[in-house]
Amino acid sequence: MARRQWMAVGVVVVATAAALAATWWERPAQAPEAPVGPQPTPLAWTAQIEPLAGDGHPGDRDGASAQARFAEPYALLRTADGSVYFTDAGDNNRIRRRLPDGRVETVAGQGEGLADGPGLQARFNTPSGIAADAQGNLYVADTGN
Repeated sequence: MARRQWMAVGVVVVATAAALAATWWERPAQAPEAPVGPQPTPLAWTAQIEPLAGDGHPGDRDGASAQARFAEPYALLRTADGSVYFTDAGDNNRIRRRLPDGRVETVAGQGEGLADGPGLQARFNTPSGIAADAQGNLYVADTGN
């Protein structure tokens, strides 16, 4: 008895799918409707994507941009002086900065933990967001704490 019930369900599913497919294939082609309201203006630029820092391998290394290593960069922030700050989670749990001259340095955090304090005395647990105010103070979303 159970076998027949399963077969009946299978027949219904197959028949329904076939009917839906037949209905879809038989629909006449229709021209798309004209858009209503303002339309976006195409931009006349070509995107160029380049690495900002890092050598493509995970790790924790400051120095020249092309040799720097990050564990899990989450967020970045560009400041008025041209520096770019990264939140670097994973095994690093640090805030890193790429200076305008191309060097990368750690500015806050020394491994996982929960410790307030200036710069390298602070500890983070999955820093995932970063912002700055007009005075240049950094604010970090420390997701794991």
